Amino acid sequence: MPELFGKYKLEKLLATGGMAEVFLARVQGESGFEKELVIKRILPHLNRNRQFVEMFIQEAKIAALLVHSNITQVFDFGSIDNHHYIAMEYVEGMDLNRILNLTRNQSIKLEPHLAAFICAQAAAGLAYAHKKKLKGKPLNIIHRDISPQNILISFHGEVKVTDFGIAKTFFSTSYTETGQVRGKISYMAPEQARGEEMDMRSDIYSLGLVLWEMLTNQKAVQANFRAEAMQHVQTPSVNPPSTFNPDLGSLWDNVTTKALAPKKEMRFQGMDEFKTNISQNMTTLGFYPDNSELAIFINKLAQMPEPARETLSMAVDMEKSSQSDSKNSKDKKILPLKKLLPAMLLLIAATLAINFHHFSLAPKKEPQTTGQEIIPVESKNTRLPPEIQISPGTQLFQRKKIGKSRTAPGAKGSILPMGQVNFDIWPWGQVFLKGKLLVEAPAKGVMLPPGHYRFLIINPAMKKKRWVNLKVEKGKTKTIKHQFEKLR
Repeated sequence: MPELFGKYKLEKLLATGGMAEVFLARVQGESGFEKELVIKRILPHLNRNRQFVEMFIQEAKIAALLVHSNITQVFDFGSIDNHHYIAMEYVEGMDLNRILNLTRNQSIKLEPHLAAFICAQAAAGLAYAHKKKLKGKPLNIIHRDISPQNILISFHGEVKVTDFGIAKTFFSTSYTETGQVRGKISYMAPEQARGEEMDMRSDIYSLGLVLWEMLTNQKAVQANFRAEAMQHVQTPSVNPPSTFNPDLGSLWDNVTTKALAPKKEMRFQGMDEFKTNISQNMTTLGFYPDNSELAIFINKLAQMPEPARETLSMAVDMEKSSQSDSKNSKDKKILPLKKLLPAMLLLIAATLAINFHHFSLAPKKEPQTTGQEIIPVESKNTRLPPEIQISPGTQLFQRKKIGKSRTAPGAKGSILPMGQVNFDIWPWGQVFLKGKLLVEAPAKGVMLPPGHYRFLIINPAMKKKRWVNLKVEKGKTKTIKHQFEKLR
């Protein structure tokens, strides 16, 4: 059933992340006026987080200033019943990440001239954003999160850059302090991965990685662990695309090599220059692609069956799941339907329960060092995909205390000296111990007897989980921290 949200009718939930939910919506006016658009709405429990709301407002401010055919347009921003939202253009089509997954799974070739056309169109939108001025002053907008997920392609062949959620301008409050890293690791420029100063040339590097991936039909950065991916990105060594696709000539090697130069001074010095070189290559090779040719390819691709998607099983027997994860950490299996039914029921029940819990977060404070140990999830025994973003060694937030300190089930009345565990989970999660729900996080002051523990942390709404091993010691406080989704 459609949901009325102010003047908007929310007709279909398109996506839900750890930060916001996205709806296909309609707005109606006089004389039969009607417009289809997208509503991006902050999740209810995050409306109390002032820092995140300010970041959301910043995204709306930046996007509202950008009116270009290659950038998704923002129509409205506001708050209804304390639910902040952005109303934006609905692009009926697919994002580039889905397109590339389809081409890989269906063994379909994305022709180099179409890949170049997509890149050139995205570059045109970014060049406009980079040069945008307000009252005669340059805004110096840097997107900082260019990736296939943030490039949309409509069924009419239009290419649009979206999601300026972590973009930076001269007037924006910086939510990323020196040394912190934000964005998708696999598409970061080296200086971004090192936490150094960025400029427009950082976006050129990221878009260069996207072009490289389209030309080779594989990711430039492939790693199983976050630390390994970070090392690749901080000190990059990317081979020319012709190494993997012999049909490519030296022209594409030259343009990608320059865009992916490790030093900013060696790259194209502006997005316009990058776009011009791509266009010159297409002309030299005798290709003149346009939106209609791209539209034909996208529509044919859309008719192909979707690749099988891995189903994340929220195992009912936590101990069996733990053993399976440790023995087969590299094997991803799709469980039979009969085995999935209990997990699906558990997932639905957990999701319904979580909707009734709101968490309160306070601005970041310096982590305490006396008697406290922070345990990043990316410890040496924990597998961590590169796309999961965590700032190692520092706390993201100092949480407000939620209720009283808690003890483990069955620990009440114990004469054993206790240890304390804080669960700093973003945006939220359920913590299980030996198959039983221990606490809903973020949470502080969970009291446990000394010993070795293995926690399962689940975010049912996002269908993500993480196992964490921890040694609890008497009189000591340890913090487990994990982000299921990057800050926006």
